[in-house]
This record gives sequence, structure tokens and C-alpha cells, in this order.
Amino acid sequence: MKGHLKEMRITLICDSPVHVGQGVAVGKKEYILDRAKNELYYPDLVQMSKILASKNKLEQYEGFMLGRPGQPGDLHAFFRQNQIGRGEWWGGPISLHGSPAAIKQPIQTFIKDAYGMPYLPGSSIKGAFRTIMLSEETRAERKGGPSAHPRPKAEEIENNICNILKRSGTKAKDAVNDVFQAFRFGDSTPIARDALIVCQKIDRPAIKARDPKGDRSLPLFRECLKPGTRIEAMLTVNKSLLDATPYKDMFEFKTDERKDGSTLRMLTFLELLRNYNAVYTNEYRQHFVTGHNQANTLYLGAGTGFITKTMWLGTHGERERLPEIARLLKRQFSKGGHRKDENIGVSPHMLKMTKYNGKIYEMGKCSLEIEEI
Repeated sequence: MKGHLKEMRITLICDSPVHVGQGVAVGKKEYILDRAKNELYYPDLVQMSKILASKNKLEQYEGFMLGRPGQPGDLHAFFRQNQIGRGEWWGGPISLHGSPAAIKQPIQTFIKDAYGMPYLPGSSIKGAFRTIMLSEETRAERKGGPSAHPRPKAEEIENNICNILKRSGTKAKDAVNDVFQAFRFGDSTPIARDALIVCQKIDRPAIKARDPKGDRSLPLFRECLKPGTRIEAMLTVNKSLLDATPYKDMFEFKTDERKDGSTLRMLTFLELLRNYNAVYTNEYRQHFVTGHNQANTLYLGAGTGFITKTMWLGTHGERERLPEIARLLKRQFSKGGHRKDENIGVSPHMLKMTKYNGKIYEMGKCSLEIEEI
């Protein structure tokens, strides 16, 4: 630790496929799907154009892209038809071992740095931490007793909990007063490209709404980090900004005595995460699967579901949460079948899943470890 700054290392182990998108969907005419080798390639389009020009194939390529009669349906077949061999311009392969057999839709790509290496943005880690803190702080306040005032909106709740730094010459709602100004989450170190896989979105209905056909595979494919991938990033805590706030011990270790006489040394944030996972399992996840999450499970990235991205576990108790969310989702997704949610007993009534190597996983589950440097 140097002065008022405290450096901490965040380690995340992917317990299931994790997707953080870069806002790009690559169509089947833009990637090379080599089923013989079970690999996927994203070619260098500039170099590919030069190869096509040198072989006088630009006109054929134009016809391929426009879908003219007689043209193949994907880029790999186009290359075979026009006798264009592979080269360095194909780029590095992504293994499709354990991925869906038929990829016929655009693929949503994982975020990558300037060198084409996947990484986890600090903003994604920060967002997951923020959700946990807001949910648990809100739940603690709600458990303190009923209020005579109407429940504030999510934005007001966030302002009340986070905008507390009170820096001189600023307004309370200014971003500089957000307590997360004291927590600087760095981007992860680059992740090896061989950690990437392609996964299909799967919806699992709640137990009381089970479809005879079981889980529902949807035409949405994502580049994901495969289970077992290790991610490392840095967190810098500015302790001087936290001294006058309730969060001064958020990333400090404390020792608790257990009922059996033993002691447990745990980071304050990890205690919040443990409590959050218990509520998430007991009040939502139990409607789909049995068993509990690990105490240090953190949901990251896209496709993890509505509940993991919002404060609903904190703002509402289980009984009042169900009709409120059902009404909200009915308004936003009129064709999503949410009119039945109250009868089913849970809303949303689909758990977000995927498959890899023949095994079904929840999306975006990671094991979190934090250590002080």
C-alpha cells in the first residue's frame, strides 16, 4: 500500500461460459466455418480483398455477398468453389470443440483489444460489484422496518446510496460524488484466444412451467470464455475518499467468530456477495434448479438474466417482487408470455443457460477471489 491507495488483485475463474460483447455481430458470409477442422476464423478483410483481386475473383465475391444464384451460402464454401486456399490472412482459429453443431446465425463477438486478444473490461467488473453493493445495501435498509414514504425509484435509490462523497463546489448528483470514484477497476490482463468458444442461448422454463420439450435453444450465438478460464485484474481503493462514508471497510478483511468456536476471516464485500447469493438462490434460482450457488459466485457479462442486472432482490421482498416484475415485463415484452408469471410463481420465468461439451450451464457464473497486494 502506498499512502492512501490500496492495491488489490481480483481473480475470476469462469465456472460457466462468459460473454462480454463488443457490439459486433459477424454474419456467416464474414467468418470462415471450417467444420473439417472444427474451427472458426475471422479473416483480415483487407488482405482477403488483395487475394481476391490477385485471382480475379472480386466479381464472384460481389455475387456471393449479394446472394446471386449459384453462389454458396457461406464464406468457406465460397473459397472452396473458387479454389482459394488458406493463408495467414485467415487469422487465428477459434476452436469449436464442444460448441453447437449447426451455427447458422450471426455470432456476437467477445470484446478484444487492439491486438485481437479478448479481455474483461474494468467497467464490466465494476458493474457487477455495484449491483451487489446496491442490492445488499437496499435490502438491509428495507429489513430495518417499513417506511411511511413511497418506495423511491431506482435512480433515487442509487443516488442516495452512492452519491455521498460531498466534494466541495459540487452538487450531490454529480458523478464526482459517486462513492465508486474511490474504487478504480482496471481492465483484465489479455486472455488467450484459445479460451474462446461459441455458445448458443438456451432458455430453461421454471419448474412449474416446464415444457414437454424441455430447454429451448434459441438462434443466438455468442463468443464466450470457456469454463475454467482464469481472469486477473487490478482494483485500486482510494481510502482517503472513504473515511467519512459507510464504505470505508468495504475492501477490508474482518474476523468473525463462528458458532463452533472457529474464526472466519472474510472481506466485507465477499460477505455481501455471500448474502446476495443466498437470497438469489432461495428466492429466485430455486424455481429452476436445485442446489446453491457458491458463496463467492459473481455473475458477469451478457445473458445472465434480468435479476442479476438489477436491484430487485434488494428493493422488494419475494411476495411483492413477483407481481411488480410480472407487470413490468408484460409492458416491455408483450409476447414474452409474462402474463402467466404470477401463476407460475416466478418472474422472469426463464433462466438463462447455454451448453458446452454437452453440459448445460448457467450463463456468466464466475468464482471471485480478492487479495491485497
